[in-house]
Amino acid sequence: MLNSRFPERIDQIIAVIDATTAEAADEAADALVKEIASRSDLIRSVNRPDGGEFFERNGILFLSVDEVQRSTADLISAQPFLGTLAADPTLRGVFRTFSQSLEGVRLGKAKLESLTPALDALANALERLDQGKSPAFSWRKLIAGKEPKPSELRRFVNIEPVLDFTDLQPGRKATAAIREAASRLGLTPERGVRVRLTGPLPLPTRSLPPSPTAQSSTVSLPCFSSFWCCGSH
Repeated sequence: MLNSRFPERIDQIIAVIDATTAEAADEAADALVKEIASRSDLIRSVNRPDGGEFFERNGILFLSVDEVQRSTADLISAQPFLGTLAADPTLRGVFRTFSQSLEGVRLGKAKLESLTPALDALANALERLDQGKSPAFSWRKLIAGKEPKPSELRRFVNIEPVLDFTDLQPGRKATAAIREAASRLGLTPERGVRVRLTGPLPLPTRSLPPSPTAQSSTVSLPCFSSFWCCGSH
């Protein structure tokens, strides 16, 4: 019944994207959607069930009252940071924000201890960048003041492929195109992003165990032949 009402959910490929920060997970999911949406020869449709314009505008409606109050309080407390960064969303703007914060400490309007998490996060990001690694700097984590949940670092992309039934694996070409797109975009563990494909189509046929029924029928044939030959004498 469910499949008949939602046929587009049959034979889907689900891309599961994990990243070191929530921002990186969002950017990776959006980039993958944009990259493969143009492959109409292999991809029938692609969408993000956990993102898009609707959730950007109305996502707060899915939060509990406590979560809305907590998020609002975090945004209010971060207003000085957000105002400066909105005007100059570059590294220069980041340092200007910290400079203003230190001025607030000098004037006694803020405590230096309150800046420690932000300074540690920035130092860690710059150190990773200097080592040639992907910096894992998250403003969401900084504003929230706590580690994100694993679910907050994961995004999903639903993909309906064009199936080629002349192939033993009808979704093979689409699966390969998705993996190539992820690699081309640099969505790799080395850059702090991991992309996995799940669902019935990405599973290669060779990974499936042989059918017990097929095994038993293969073994029973010579046994039956021997029995028939013995019985005929």
